[in-house]
Amino acid sequence: MAPHLHSRRLVIRVLLADGNALCRAGLRAILDAMPDVEVVSEVSDDAAALRAVEELEPDVVILDAAAPELDGLAMANRVHRAAARTRTILLSMDARSDELRELRAAGVAGYLLSTAGRDELESAVRAVARGKAWYASRLTRRGFGQRNVRHLPAASPLPLTPRLRDVLRMLAEGLSSKEIGLRLGVSARTVEKHRAMLMQRLDIHSLAGLVRYAIRAGIAR
Repeated sequence: MAPHLHSRRLVIRVLLADGNALCRAGLRAILDAMPDVEVVSEVSDDAAALRAVEELEPDVVILDAAAPELDGLAMANRVHRAAARTRTILLSMDARSDELRELRAAGVAGYLLSTAGRDELESAVRAVARGKAWYASRLTRRGFGQRNVRHLPAASPLPLTPRLRDVLRMLAEGLSSKEIGLRLGVSARTVEKHRAMLMQRLDIHSLAGLVRYAIRAGIAR
C-alpha cells in the first residue's frame, strides 16, 4: 500500500483514536510537524473510529491500547476488516515478547510503548505506511529486530482470551471436554461453549482444524 498522493508529494493520512484528549493533542503535535503526514481525524471511542476508517480510509490508525473506550486488539482486527489497506499502530504502557504472535494475528502492523520518543513514533508511522511492521524494542530483542520487518498476512482472526487459549491448548493435547473442565474447575458444558466460541472466532469448524491452528500459532506442540 502506498500513501496518498497530495499536493505533488506523498502524504501519509493518519487517524488518531485515543480516549484521552491530552494524549491525542501530544500525538497530533508530533504528527503535524511531519511534512509527509496529515492527521485526517481524531476520535475517542470504537464506534467513531470504525466510522472514520470506513469514511476516510486512512493509511494508518494509531490506537491507544489502554483507553477504556477502545478495545485495542479487537479494534485493530475490526479496522483491518473494514479497510484492508489501512494499517494499525497500537500504543501500550508495556509490552511482552510473547504477545508478538497475537499482535500479528490481530492485524497490528506497529506496536509502540506510550513512552516512545518522537523519532521512534515518526519512524514507526513511515515504516507501517510503507507496508512494513514496526514493534517496540522489548518485543524485538528476541530475534525480531527491525532488520526482519515484513509484510503482515491479510488473514487476521479475532484475538483469543487467556481462557480460550488454555482450552485450545488442551484440546490440541487430546483432552476431552470433561478432562478440560476438571482442570479449569468448570463444567464440560462450559468447555463445549468455549470450543464453539473458538470455532466462531477463528472461523475453523473442526477439531482437527483447531489442532492444526494451535500448532501453527505456537499455542500447543
